[in-house]
Amino acid sequence: MYDVASRALVGSFAVPDTGDPTFLNDETVAGDGTVYVADRTAAGGQWGQVHRIQAGAVETIAQGFRVGALIGATLTPDDGLLLVSALDPARDSAQVLLIGLPGLQQAVFTKVIG
Repeated sequence: MYDVASRALVGSFAVPDTGDPTFLNDETVAGDGTVYVADRTAAGGQWGQVHRIQAGAVETIAQGFRVGALIGATLTPDDGLLLVSALDPARDSAQVLLIGLPGLQQAVFTKVIG
């Protein structure tokens, strides 16, 4: 992790080793400083994982969901839900993985808007 203003390295963390390469390509930070990081490289880039970095510890909080070329993650304004872009494995269509915080309940949103 880098401090944006000073560009100084302020920390680094190792995610759990799955045997696959790791590509952490999106992160979001909660108001309490907890960092959520999306990893799209499990199973050769077909399945995603989400890691939580809290108090210096890394924990995998979601895995085994289908992803596309890019994976995104964001929090709702109240930090109550983590939203992660995903693909419906049966239809190859976009969906959103919803992770309730702090309990880590999961649901999927597939309704097309527009």
